[in-house]
Amino acid sequence: LGYGIPAVSFAAAARLLEKRGDTASVRLCYSLAIIFTGLLAFFEIRHVTNGGDVFHAGAGHVEAGLMTLVALAMSYALARFNLRRSNPVFNVASMWIGAGAIASLGLLFAANPLFNNDQVGGATIFSALLPAYLIPGIAALFVARNTRGFRPEWYVRAAGILGVVLIVSYVSLEVRHAFQGPFIGLDHDTTAAEHWAHSAAWLLLGIVFLGYGLLRRSLEARIASAALIVLAALKVTLFDLSGIGGIWRALSFLCLGAVLIGIGLVYQKIVFAEPAKSAK
Repeated sequence: LGYGIPAVSFAAAARLLEKRGDTASVRLCYSLAIIFTGLLAFFEIRHVTNGGDVFHAGAGHVEAGLMTLVALAMSYALARFNLRRSNPVFNVASMWIGAGAIASLGLLFAANPLFNNDQVGGATIFSALLPAYLIPGIAALFVARNTRGFRPEWYVRAAGILGVVLIVSYVSLEVRHAFQGPFIGLDHDTTAAEHWAHSAAWLLLGIVFLGYGLLRRSLEARIASAALIVLAALKVTLFDLSGIGGIWRALSFLCLGAVLIGIGLVYQKIVFAEPAKSAK
C-alpha cells in the first residue's frame, strides 16, 4: 500500500501523459515509479528476512544477496525498456542501479558469514548461501551476457566479474559449510580434509568455466577458469604440500596434476588445433 500502489499509479500516469509527448511531467512520473518500485523491493526484502522488522540493525547474507539480485533484475529490465523506448530516465536509472549492485561489497565483507559468523541455514548445497551468492552470481552473468552491445563495455565486464566472484564465493563458503555446519566463521579450525576440498572445488569450478567458455566462445569465462586454476595451483604448491599431511596432501597434488594435464590436452586438441586442410 505504501510503495506498490504509488509505483503503479506513477507508471500509469506516465503512460497517459506520454500521449501528449515526452515532457518533463512524463519523465518525472517514470522517475517516481522507478523510485517507489525500488523502495517496495527494498522494504519487502527487509520485511521477509527480518521477521517483519524493517528497522532491524544490519543485514544478513540472504538479505544482501536478495538486494543484489533485485538490483540486477531492475537494471536489466530498465535497460530493455530503454532499448525499446529510448527513454533517458530508463537509461540513467538502469546505469545507476546496475552500478550500485555491481559496486556493492556487503556480500563479500560486512554480510559475509565467514567474517561476521552469521548462521547459515539449510542443508549443504541447498543452504541460505544459494539465494545469497549463487543466484545473484548467475543473474550477474546473465546481465553481462545479454547487455553486450547496448550497455557500456565497463558495465558488461563489471557484471561478469561480479558474477564470477559471487559464484566462487558460493562454492568456497558451501565447502566450509559442509565441514563446519551452520557457523563457518574464520575462528573455527580448518581440517586437512576441508583444505583439500577447497582445492578440489576450485579446480572443478575452473573446469566448469573452461567448458562454458569453449562452448559459448567466451574469452571472459576462459580467463576466469585460468584465474581459478592458478589460484588452486598456488594454494596446492604453497600451502597444501607443506601445511597438510597424509593422504590429503597426495590427493591435492594428484588432482592438480590431473587437471593441468587435462586442460593442456583440451587446449592442444581444441583451442590450438590447426583447421583441417580442405580437400582439393
